[in-house]
Amino acid sequence: MGARLAWATTIACVLAVAQAGCADDRAPPPIGGGADAGRDGGDEDGASAPDLGEVDAGADAGAIGDADVGPPAPPPAAAPVCGNGVLEPGESCDDAGDEPGDGCGPDCRWEAFCGDGTIDGALGEVCDDGVRVSGDGCRSDCASDERCGNGIIDTAAGELCDGPDTALCAGGCRVMPTCGDATIDAPAGETCDDGNVERWDGCGPDCRDEVAFVVTSLEIAGSMEGCDESGDGAPDHALARGLGATRGLFNMLVGNELRFGTSVQMLLALGLDDASAQEDEDFRLALLRGYDADGDASDHGSGSAELWAPRSVLDADGRVNGSMRASVRGGELASGPEDTALALPLGAVVFRATVAATRLRATVDASGGRATGVREAMMCGALSLASLATMEVNPLSLVPGAGELRGCDDDEQPTRFIDSVVGGTLVVGMRAPGAQPDVDIDGDGLELYVVDREGRDGCSPAIVACVDGDGTMIAGRDCVTDPRMGDGLSSAVRLEAVSARVVALR
Repeated sequence: MGARLAWATTIACVLAVAQAGCADDRAPPPIGGGADAGRDGGDEDGASAPDLGEVDAGADAGAIGDADVGPPAPPPAAAPVCGNGVLEPGESCDDAGDEPGDGCGPDCRWEAFCGDGTIDGALGEVCDDGVRVSGDGCRSDCASDERCGNGIIDTAAGELCDGPDTALCAGGCRVMPTCGDATIDAPAGETCDDGNVERWDGCGPDCRDEVAFVVTSLEIAGSMEGCDESGDGAPDHALARGLGATRGLFNMLVGNELRFGTSVQMLLALGLDDASAQEDEDFRLALLRGYDADGDASDHGSGSAELWAPRSVLDADGRVNGSMRASVRGGELASGPEDTALALPLGAVVFRATVAATRLRATVDASGGRATGVREAMMCGALSLASLATMEVNPLSLVPGAGELRGCDDDEQPTRFIDSVVGGTLVVGMRAPGAQPDVDIDGDGLELYVVDREGRDGCSPAIVACVDGDGTMIAGRDCVTDPRMGDGLSSAVRLEAVSARVVALR
């Protein structure tokens, strides 16, 4: 009953303001320039909800038969102009200059960077396997080959220690001989020792304090907030622009699950030397799905909530999946960039997506030598459209009164979430204008989706063809899952979290 009342209030509130929710929509303070996140003015998700028939790119987007290209991309026939400061299909970047060495080359392709598959000593790289993921033999910043004996504790690779003294570190850097003897051995890096090497009992298998938080608030940020993905010095957030006013509906799906659901989002700090999370140069941070141990979400803000983690958070070697390299100085937390996976519960559906070059910036509060909360957190990166294409259920169709969201191209086929995000839609009077990819994840130039808007009144736009970064046209609805389509949308998420304790693995 509580959830139904919440939804009634939610829908009434969203329809009243035609914005992104009734809660305070103020953004956290800017968290750096360049590739970091920030805020630029207000939120422009759209205050009106016109009939979907008005959503027509027309001459601005160009047409291919009865299909047109959703905003804001130019027509596929228009050749990109490198150097005009506008990121266009076929380009990876465009900084309006032709100076080499500034990250964007004269050909509007990214210059050398970690993750391009080439070891660049000038950048301090010791490896580069073409991806920004740790635990695979090359750390996400290309500064460690994750080899035992290199003097770096590579937590993502399963290491608990790394040093020449076998009395302190053994077993391929996965055994700390003094850990588990109920005596805290500071020279070995121990901050606790409870007499065992089990996880989730307050003291980890590396004899460091386990620090966990439960997420109390998580929402897609406004369209003028985010990270600078294009290199022009301004925040980018195409996901919020694409969702428009329906961003508030999506946020409330997530918010209702956090308030009334049985699953939770938890932040875990791994390999942390300082239990107050105020000063540590190198540890791992993971945003994972978990569960409330007592099924009562009302205690999440108390600082003493007990959680349990599903076994799926660990791989076959016992390593925590999906963590990012992080550091904290004076309580200011910074993590990434690292490619990660996101799993957000939305009732009976789980929103799963991969995010390239994920970064998180936040402030950590502490009291009595322990971390107590995470505030003003902004997590951003490039949301992979290919991962949205694999979702079996469109989350916007879960909104009460949304209807079936049938496609304009085929009245028998419901639209997918990627159709709604790229092509736009109308949900309970709320308009999503749609947005084309703005981040060239796979490095072959910016891609384009062709959207069909012609059909019966009230139909939802659907993607009917794709244009790869090299200009190759891929026809059909299934083009969205073609491996050549690898680009994404700039995205940003705000979150707050309070300290909690993981008590079991189930």
